[in-house]
Amino acid sequence: MAFESVGTPNPVLELMPFAAAVLVIVLLWRRVLNLESRISELTVSVNDLTDKVDELSNPDRQSEIEP
Repeated sequence: MAFESVGTPNPVLELMPFAAAVLVIVLLWRRVLNLESRISELTVSVNDLTDKVDELSNPDRQSEIEP
């Protein structure tokens, strides 16, 4: 038979909820770290674009100031 007597609990089955909880926490943590890295990449991209816009807009302002 695959089942043991009802009086002796299987320690592996008792650890399954704990193992499942740890697995869920690890997967969620990896997801958070992945999103954090994507956000930092987007922040760098936005900062680069802002710098480029500033560079492109500064010569226009200088040409208006210096006739």
